[in-house]
Amino acid sequence: MRKFWDATADAAWLRIRKSGLGRQFFSSAVTYSDRGTETSEPVIDVWEKGSEIIVEGEIPGAVREDFSLTLDQGRLIIEGYKKEPHYSGCKKFFRMERQFGYFRRVIDLPASVQSTHISASLKDGLLMIRIPKVGERRKGAVSIPVSE
Repeated sequence: MRKFWDATADAAWLRIRKSGLGRQFFSSAVTYSDRGTETSEPVIDVWEKGSEIIVEGEIPGAVREDFSLTLDQGRLIIEGYKKEPHYSGCKKFFRMERQFGYFRRVIDLPASVQSTHISASLKDGLLMIRIPKVGERRKGAVSIPVSE
């Protein structure tokens, strides 16, 4: 008899996916932008809580002046630039895994949302965006301010 679902294989996949190693193989961490430059995509979680959509993402090392948030036709766009730190006196690297440079992430929101009353905050590299849900989507793009 053929198995359609293998709990053991699914559990192993989930362990790999949740580990840092899994991100290298299961996400498109580096892509190329319209500008032809290499970009990274911040990892995010999107969920619904009551009457709002919550988007939470990791942008370690970024400050709010280095990126922008835009809501455009039901899509949330997170883009910016993470500056590479200056390694004074460094003669040789043994490992370099952090990503710097241009980043961009476009998220199709799972519900119609309100373009006003959106709040966003950045604290300790964690970006939290709260977007109220409504019936109709707005057609124009809206810039979202970020507080600390």
